Amino acid sequence: MQARFEFLEDKNRDQTRLKDFVRKKDGYEQQVLRIESVDELIRWGPNVRIKNTGTEPIDAIKTEVNYVLGSAYGAGVEQIYPPPIIVNEVSSNEASSFGKLMLGESARIDLAPLLLHQISRLNWQDFAEKDHQGIFTVSVYSRLVGSASYDRMEPNRPKVLEFHWRPAGFKNDAKHVKELLDIKPSVKIE
Repeated sequence: MQARFEFLEDKNRDQTRLKDFVRKKDGYEQQVLRIESVDELIRWGPNVRIKNTGTEPIDAIKTEVNYVLGSAYGAGVEQIYPPPIIVNEVSSNEASSFGKLMLGESARIDLAPLLLHQISRLNWQDFAEKDHQGIFTVSVYSRLVGSASYDRMEPNRPKVLEFHWRPAGFKNDAKHVKELLDIKPSVKIE
């Protein structure tokens, strides 16, 4: 028996709430989603939602976030050519304290601590005062009640998440960075 689940589109996301984080791209007229501090990351509340589409309850969810591609940009930033290959370990969390995700139920998975873990591993010494752009993949795996292993989503297509951040805001807030890194991402049944 295999866990069956799928990503749900979050149509209830309040677009007016996102406007607090939309800013002009440094050096361009384009508006982008840019997070400048731990507080903003928490208020933004990045998450994914999954729905149990199988016939058995799910009792554990594993979430993996990976920085795939990105760059610093703006006046005075010189990119290296060819771009360096960045190998970054996946940030992951296994959650099993949310109860059981029954057939037809959905769960919201918080991504803020995992995203912060990914961006905090990057070298903020280079262009810390400049904007950075990152593309991240989010993969989710589920375990059926009584099973020993996790099943991947079929078809296996991770969610792609893109946002911009300014490292100086995070670097100057080391206390809150550490606090958020110590928090386990929450999984809430809806």
